[in-house]
Amino acid sequence: MFSRRKPISRYRKMREAIWPSMGFWRLFRYYMNRIGRLRESPNAVAAGFATGVAVSLTPFVGLHLVLGVVVTWLLRGSMVAMVLSSLVIGNPWTLAFISLAFNYRLGTSILGMENHALEMPHHLSMGELLEKSSEWLWPMMVGCLPLVTSSWILSFYLVRRLVREYRRTRTLRMEKGRNT
Repeated sequence: MFSRRKPISRYRKMREAIWPSMGFWRLFRYYMNRIGRLRESPNAVAAGFATGVAVSLTPFVGLHLVLGVVVTWLLRGSMVAMVLSSLVIGNPWTLAFISLAFNYRLGTSILGMENHALEMPHHLSMGELLEKSSEWLWPMMVGCLPLVTSSWILSFYLVRRLVREYRRTRTLRMEKGRNT
């Protein structure tokens, strides 16, 4: 019933995922409208959104959604808001690598390991990653804590306020439309 007449090719789907034809600003506004229209309370939406943002800054790159689901469930937040924020705000192509490097730097400075430099091998294999995991994982876990905490608090209060304001103006707009 709601399918396209001509299906989208795989190439176009991949291209749209990387560079949307509607533009990034319009895509961002679309997702913000989706978040504002969720049926959960503003606190639940904000908790889900904040969890998605915060989890995107952890060093557990392959486990962001799983970790986000668990934390959102514990906080009784909105799963949809968490998924949208972790996929849109926590851009897996750039944010993961930037936050990993920043987490490592911050963690080594917190732990007093400024002189400690992790040497990256020319050919990185899973075995080498597992052997040196204690050298880079612990500093990244320590370094992500201030970032995760501050981003969660900031995004929670910001999104809660934005959702409340969005719903208030939407209600006023709908009432104005009924009265005319």
